[in-house]
Amino acid sequence: MTRLPLALAGLLALAVAVEALAPAPEVTMTLPPAWLAGPAATVAPAGDTGTWQATILARPLFRPDRRPLSVAPVVVATALPRLSAIVMTAKGATAIFDGGDGKPVIVAAGGDLDGYKVQSIGRDRVELAGPAGRTVLRPQFASPAVAAASGAVPFVLPSRLSLENE
Repeated sequence: MTRLPLALAGLLALAVAVEALAPAPEVTMTLPPAWLAGPAATVAPAGDTGTWQATILARPLFRPDRRPLSVAPVVVATALPRLSAIVMTAKGATAIFDGGDGKPVIVAAGGDLDGYKVQSIGRDRVELAGPAGRTVLRPQFASPAVAAASGAVPFVLPSRLSLENE
């Protein structure tokens, strides 16, 4: 009974020795067809790192294709109040503007705001049509000076959260 494990160990050692001494097979590589390879990569000169960095930073991190967003030109309207929020519910969307006197101005799609008509309200933008043409507004935080002048209480995160009574 003790000879069987020794015989198996000897056969295993012989197989390992044969594999180690055998010549390695020749490996040949073929290139994929041109239609499978995709577009050829371009290589910039070694000293052009500033351009590389700008190109990399311009690409959105969380888009699957990593291509820059195409942004249509937007008319900046200075006479319009600041868009402070967009609320979307099952019944529809409303835009909340800063009224300037501390009270919000709430407008739904199709409503009027200072001579502009609200064309559409999206998740991150409100499109208006008025005397200056088409205008797109995006929600913005109030600057600290504007917030202090309107008497708004700033939201401040505590430096340390604790469950203990201090």
